[in-house]
Amino acid sequence: MEISDSRHKQFQFLFRLSCFLIFFGRAWQHLVWDAPFRAFFWDEGLLEGIVTSLLGVSWFDYVTSTSTDLFITVLTRVFGVFYLIMAGITLVISPKMKKLGWLYYLASAFLAILAILYCKEKFYHTAQFFEYAIQFLTPVFFMHLVFNKTSEGRLILFSKIAIALTFISHGMYAFGYYPRPGVFVDMTINTLGVSEDFAHQFLWIAGVLDFVVGVGIFLPRVGHYFMLYAVVWGLATAVARTWANVTFGPYMFPLLNQYLNQTLYRLPHGLIPLALYLVALKPIWRRATSNTAAS
Repeated sequence: MEISDSRHKQFQFLFRLSCFLIFFGRAWQHLVWDAPFRAFFWDEGLLEGIVTSLLGVSWFDYVTSTSTDLFITVLTRVFGVFYLIMAGITLVISPKMKKLGWLYYLASAFLAILAILYCKEKFYHTAQFFEYAIQFLTPVFFMHLVFNKTSEGRLILFSKIAIALTFISHGMYAFGYYPRPGVFVDMTINTLGVSEDFAHQFLWIAGVLDFVVGVGIFLPRVGHYFMLYAVVWGLATAVARTWANVTFGPYMFPLLNQYLNQTLYRLPHGLIPLALYLVALKPIWRRATSNTAAS
């Protein structure tokens, strides 16, 4: 599937914006707040033997050492600087800058490692890793789009797969296959102003719809309807991270500082489906509509 030059520009813009938001949001997180590196560096079962043999100190001394904590903090900030640089590069990169393409592979690898660390924190739930599929694959998709390394039809297909993985994985938590996160329940209550029982019922339905969307976006003729739902739900769940936790008042700006970054790097969960809906699927819907009207 190939698209016109004007639609190619729309497509590329939405991927560029998504990539920028992922990098900027993660930079904000790593530079101001924290990342789950301690889930690895404080894993006694995994690292105790290495620490005691190579560093010659006990595990207790290692995990309580200010040097260890400083190392993890500095590492977190270094990753933050890298993501911030990538956000800047993403705003200006063009087909003439092919020598920078490898940075997007590296960035995707780092984001995938971050997803693995979150997965480790959640007792190695597979869905926790794949819930970040859009985030760690978008940099590679964007780089291929800028440098024309693959056809747009192939890119659309792989983007659909990333969307399906993200939504189905999210649905496994909302549905209750894995323990439903309290943050999901709290966000629903705070956003909709409903009871806890209603919030659980709402999330169960949302989880089922996530499963349906993960399959429906691949269906011919009707796939654009499911993709449109993915746009709305993806943007809504991203905005809810801030909306449900920030209130007007003296603590508004500290709360924005804490939660807005979480919204930024999740906005692509709705923007990537929007790119596919506007550029790839909506024209198909329009042609089908015009053909029906003509007949």
